[in-house]
Amino acid sequence: MDLAHQELSLANQFSKLKIPDGAIRKLLLTTPLPEPDSYRVDFRSEHVNYLNNLEEDDMYKRWRSNLNESIDTLRSLYENQVPVRFGVILYSTQLIKNIEDNGGQIQSYDAETNAQVKEDISTMIIRLFLYIKEHHGIQTAFQFLGNVNRLRTESADSSEEDIEQQHVDGAFVETILPKVKSPPQEILLKLQQEHTLKEASEASSMFVFKLGLAKLKCSFLMNGLVFDSVEEETLLNAMNDELPKIQEQVYYGQIESRTNVLDKLLSESGLSRYNPQIIGGGKNKPRYVSLASSTKSGESMLDDVNYLHSSESSDDVKYVTHLLAVDVTTKKGMKLLHEGVRYLIGGSKSARLGVLFSSSPNVDPYSLLFIKFFEITASSFSHKEKALHFLDKLCSFYEREYLFKTSVESGSSQMPIDKVLELAEEYGLSSKAYQSRLVESLDEELRKRMIKVAQFLSWELGLESDANTIISNGRVIFPVDERTFMGHDLHLLESMEFNQRVKPVQEIIEGIEWQGVDPDLLTRTIV
Repeated sequence: MDLAHQELSLANQFSKLKIPDGAIRKLLLTTPLPEPDSYRVDFRSEHVNYLNNLEEDDMYKRWRSNLNESIDTLRSLYENQVPVRFGVILYSTQLIKNIEDNGGQIQSYDAETNAQVKEDISTMIIRLFLYIKEHHGIQTAFQFLGNVNRLRTESADSSEEDIEQQHVDGAFVETILPKVKSPPQEILLKLQQEHTLKEASEASSMFVFKLGLAKLKCSFLMNGLVFDSVEEETLLNAMNDELPKIQEQVYYGQIESRTNVLDKLLSESGLSRYNPQIIGGGKNKPRYVSLASSTKSGESMLDDVNYLHSSESSDDVKYVTHLLAVDVTTKKGMKLLHEGVRYLIGGSKSARLGVLFSSSPNVDPYSLLFIKFFEITASSFSHKEKALHFLDKLCSFYEREYLFKTSVESGSSQMPIDKVLELAEEYGLSSKAYQSRLVESLDEELRKRMIKVAQFLSWELGLESDANTIISNGRVIFPVDERTFMGHDLHLLESMEFNQRVKPVQEIIEGIEWQGVDPDLLTRTIV
């Protein structure tokens, strides 16, 4: 009975939108697409260093050209010239930490000393690997990696897992010695001093960061499927699972002898980033909450939300709505909010972002003022080209100067309003619009709204009032790891929600032939 009432209520809402009865029936019958058991991460990039080439290497030329026959023989060939392309994507854990600590950017200079950040051993190894690959071939480059590991294990203190500089230097000299005329030590010294291929090595780490794979430390990808084990048994099991799926597509003519299998698989189901909390893979079912439950006595908590959009997209239809429930008095909350702003700066045509500020009733004056500036910007300047960049600077300023600081430490009882207003003017935002709404008389109203958000988090989601949460089209992401959750994950959420739940509805709506009504006028009235 409850389900029937819900459907009748939903049908009534559709009718108010002037949607024809036939389309309403289709919408009521629409269900989200089933969650796949697994997802593939699209790792195609110049940063992948392949050891072998299936199409050109002589060792593979004896394979039969008929792909169907080749697949039948794969199991017996896995120990001898197995038809698998092997490659590595190299990254530096230390550089990844640098990127995470600096909002997705590489910090070349120490913020306190202004001295250049010292290169770590992993980045050096990547540079030397790329140099050897460029000058002596990929086989020699992989030999260099093997030599580094061998020298590490053969060292006097082999119990130490860390690679030392002497292992790297020795491996480089040993690897290229038979191939060069000049002393390899001189080549090594020159490479170290000139930072040759520094940008390329850092780009490799940045690529891994954007894929989200660094959190696994060392992982194995089989046609984009992610495994957290790199043991040989994992490879064989992955092959045994993958080959029947490919064979089935060959049988039905979906894969032919000239088909690039990797491109086909990743173009059909490849994701831009790995985050098991979001993609789940059929193991962790997504949790959804009805935002209608935020409505009490005809008033919705969402009525007070002003949405932010990527530049030049404020008039576009937004299929995905991200709501960030954040406590800006916490480092986690500010990190999540800042990543949300950066996500929009990066560009999104299909999503908008709203912020639900929550905190304890005794929130400090710095945080109140920050929230006022943020909300005024969202309500009055969200259409402005540089509004997001102003919010980015505002977040950085607040984090750096006031988060966790007392009024004594900050030297003032409040943020320097004039300085923030000057910053707003620099980004083309009128300071007058802020001045009229920064009065203290509005503080109590703001506190009440924050309490309302805290109650919603507690009553409807079962979370603490200071929980920092993402709600995307009703899907709840909690807890949020502030160190590893980036704006890239919001892009992943946007893609997942659109493809799994929005796209079927979009196709129905776009197929409607509107009779006697202008859909633009209708949506403008409702919005």
